[in-house]
Amino acid sequence: MATDKPLNDGTVSTPETPASTGSGTPATPPGKDKFMDITKKFVGGFERAMAWIYHAILKVAKHPDFEPRFAVKTIDSTLARARTAFPPDKFDALGTWLAHSGHAGLVAAQVITLLYYLIAAVVLKDWIYILHGIGIAALLMVLQYAAERFMSAGETLIKASPSRMNSGAFLDCLALLMAIGGVLLLIVYIMQAKRMESWSLFWIGLGDCALCLCVAYIALNPSMANTTVAEGGTAGDEAISIMSFFVKAVIRIVPLAFGIGAIIGSVALFIAIFSLIRDESRAAGTQALVMIGFCSCLPFLTYLGFVFYQLMIDVIRAILSIPQKLERR
Repeated sequence: MATDKPLNDGTVSTPETPASTGSGTPATPPGKDKFMDITKKFVGGFERAMAWIYHAILKVAKHPDFEPRFAVKTIDSTLARARTAFPPDKFDALGTWLAHSGHAGLVAAQVITLLYYLIAAVVLKDWIYILHGIGIAALLMVLQYAAERFMSAGETLIKASPSRMNSGAFLDCLALLMAIGGVLLLIVYIMQAKRMESWSLFWIGLGDCALCLCVAYIALNPSMANTTVAEGGTAGDEAISIMSFFVKAVIRIVPLAFGIGAIIGSVALFIAIFSLIRDESRAAGTQALVMIGFCSCLPFLTYLGFVFYQLMIDVIRAILSIPQKLERR
């Protein structure tokens, strides 16, 4: 316990106590005052900086040359240039050329099929394969005839099924997203192909990219899908037009898919001959024939799908027209 000590002059000393203010409360340590001063200066500087930024932005926004929708106008002008540079007649010319090439590929596939199964009969020592080759070649001839007729029928159905959208906003955004998405898909597949050392992924990515670009092409030129942009429709009509656009776009892409598939399938079938001779395996040839057959059936399948789709649309339109008929009564 601390006690008072007498001094030489007779006074008594007491233990040292912290300095206090007149009110009896302890004084603020000097270090805390310094911290508060720095904090106040920082807050004040931050407020002044934010005020300067605010006034600078306000000054720029009020400038007559400032355009906040610069990005929007840039994209609109880009789409307009793309629409001018790629008119519908170029797509039609490409589709016609690929369809013609697809028919040439089917003729080559019929000849290669006969050769393939003749070699299979020799290699596998079973002459029944010759009959298989004759039957498959004849089937490819029938599919070629059906493909030509149903491609023409699909175009006729598009012409007989007009659609109308109140605004071109959906088509413009679809074209932009499909173009960007196609390029990104191709980049992803290329990276995956390099990582897995499998170039088959590259060809898949290239096909997906081409498909996306075709949809973007048709969205830029909606007249290719017999779709017009004009006001006056209801929200239900808009939904029907959007669904119809996608179905019609698929039909417009069919000639391209038919031609590319038939050509690639014929080349793959020819290469499969060497696999048959070397490994006595028919797997590659079977896959090539399945690809050729599927591409040959595309016009018929899309035609059939479009017909049933139109039936569904007619039923929906009939249901939507019931309230109007009831109001007239």
